[in-house]
Amino acid sequence: MRELEFLSDEAGAAVLRSLAPQVVDAGGRAAEGLARRLGGLPLALHLVGTYSSSSFARWQSFSAYEGALNAERGPELVAGLDSVSPVDPRATLSHVWELPLDSLASQDVPGGRRLLYLLVCFAPATPVPRDLLTSDVEGASFTTTLRSLNAVGLVEVGRSASGTDPSAAGPVPAASSLSRETLALHPVVVDICRAHILALPPRERAEIAETAVQLLAEAARNLRDARPSDWLAWELLLPHVAATVAWLAAHLGTAGLEVLLEVCRRAFASRWGIGSQSAPEAESLARAEVEAARLLGEGHPAELAARHDLGNAFFERGRLHEAEDLFPAVLAGRSTLLGPEHPDTLVTRDRLIGAILPQERFAEAETLYRELLQDMVGTMGAEHPETLSTHVDLAYAVGMQGRAEEAADICRNVIETGSCILGESDVRVRDAWDDLAMWVNEMGDHAEAERLCRELLEIELRGLGPNHPLTLSTKANLARAQQGWGKSTRQSRNCARYS
Repeated sequence: MRELEFLSDEAGAAVLRSLAPQVVDAGGRAAEGLARRLGGLPLALHLVGTYSSSSFARWQSFSAYEGALNAERGPELVAGLDSVSPVDPRATLSHVWELPLDSLASQDVPGGRRLLYLLVCFAPATPVPRDLLTSDVEGASFTTTLRSLNAVGLVEVGRSASGTDPSAAGPVPAASSLSRETLALHPVVVDICRAHILALPPRERAEIAETAVQLLAEAARNLRDARPSDWLAWELLLPHVAATVAWLAAHLGTAGLEVLLEVCRRAFASRWGIGSQSAPEAESLARAEVEAARLLGEGHPAELAARHDLGNAFFERGRLHEAEDLFPAVLAGRSTLLGPEHPDTLVTRDRLIGAILPQERFAEAETLYRELLQDMVGTMGAEHPETLSTHVDLAYAVGMQGRAEEAADICRNVIETGSCILGESDVRVRDAWDDLAMWVNEMGDHAEAERLCRELLEIELRGLGPNHPLTLSTKANLARAQQGWGKSTRQSRNCARYS
């Protein structure tokens, strides 16, 4: 037996081009991208190149093949690769990883295959926190099984960076139980194992999928989307939530799918606190949530919640008209299903008005906000976080019509109430504080506006970091106060408060 090293992107591309010279690849970038996606694995490169040169190749370019892999079509591709060399089963890609698993089973480590199958349910390109696979699920042999998989090269054990938010938003203490130890798999191993999972009998396949969802739900059970100490844990879980929703949803029963969608909704909500709500990944997650929720039927509460999240994603990415077009249908569905005064219905009303507000329809937004607040106070209470958030948005609509003093008074009331109920560190309180500084500066009291900004900025730098949207907004307001600008307007405003 001869051990082969992984090839570089350039060397892997050369293998692909030599085996499939008829594939057009100007500049060689597509071949390098595909070689990188295959992890430089010599056997995988050989089989993909051979497959691409065959008459039955379905994907006619290297970039198309990589796109199919990234679009969760790995299992289908693996089946095609295994058919390249049917004469010698040792040359099939799947067989390469069956050998060490069979060896472990013969040495009284029978749980290797199941643990590997659970791991591949999550994001293939992102290390999995070890604690996501809790030992009580796998039994006392969990550590032994994990070490054995590591020993045969199927699982790589590492550690994530500690003490810093992966998005570089700043230091965020992690209160969750997720450890820094992580588990990583080669992307080709993931594709092969997923192909094997899909080939299992329906009952076995469903059991693997349901267990993966239970693990994800347990990891998120004690997390809160608006609690800063939980944001690092959400950062670690978000890619795994997205991957699970994208490819496991179709293999779950109704109960399991509802649990997965609830975790997805909470993960999506955490993006506002983390400060990544406008990232392309947020919209991708919302779209995957919508596709999965449709399996439950149109008008199901989870389906309406998913479309609500998609509307939030549209808003945060500046596509206000798309958000305004989407929210009315969600509002109608929630009003019919839950009732016009249900908290979810009221929150959708708030988001619809939020899509109107940045279009400079301030008088219209003010009227709608005042009507909404009457219902919110009556149903949810004056001190509910969503009620307080809507007050801040009302203040913005009022202030942008030239009534800065009235807007400042609304923000002061929110800060006073919110600090007592939610705490000074709550993002809603900080948002109101930031707006108060803006309106005080608008009134001409630049010194007081600067004081407010500096006090808030110190808290945000410590708790949110320098790149969080609220921190950036406070920095902008501080600059305006220092320069003594007469009229202050934001370049960007986060009106959405995810539920």
